[in-house]
Amino acid sequence: MDIAQIKSRIAELITEGERLKSDIVGGHSTVTGELAPLRVRDYQAFMAFQTKCKNLARLLGNRVEEAKLLSCFTARNDLYWVRMWVGTLQALEDILDKGLLDDLKTSILAEARDDILDQASDLLQAGYDRAAGTLCRCAFEAYLRMRCQIENCMPTKKRPTLGDFISSLYAAKLIDTTQMKEAEAIAGSGNDAAHPTKPFDASKAQKLLADVRDFVSRTT
Repeated sequence: MDIAQIKSRIAELITEGERLKSDIVGGHSTVTGELAPLRVRDYQAFMAFQTKCKNLARLLGNRVEEAKLLSCFTARNDLYWVRMWVGTLQALEDILDKGLLDDLKTSILAEARDDILDQASDLLQAGYDRAAGTLCRCAFEAYLRMRCQIENCMPTKKRPTLGDFISSLYAAKLIDTTQMKEAEAIAGSGNDAAHPTKPFDASKAQKLLADVRDFVSRTT
């Protein structure tokens, strides 16, 4: 999902949340004289909206502070939660509309790569060199793919390769010639890890892991 799709999804959820806020029950006096809490009339719609917000939060990742609020789970149908989620969605929309897009891009990209690279590091420490290298390659491809999606420069091929992603980023002037060559070297090492017939040991796995981390941190 690229940034344009994320913006569209946020707008849809805001509309849905506002609709839920407009159809509420409660607020009347109970037998104890207290006011009943305001709640959404349709409990099923309340739970569905909550799930959609959680799915968006999972997509954005833990590094986006606003997304953490969308991850809150409650079985209690209370207007408070809908107001909180809608307000959070509006804050995210504001980030996208007011030129703070780079921060969101960085967060999404960081989330995409770090989970896989952490797994690769664990495998490397356990002595699974080739498996670690293969995961590094997967993390690198995930980064390149998402970067192309975010920057709207996806390759036109139905099944693009690592080389296609690199070429697209270079053509869009998002990486320079030196960075393109670095990316091609990383891709080559990752391909060696993924093919059993190619020699690949712990030292190559360690270098690949370090190179991926370094490249991504410099080009995000």
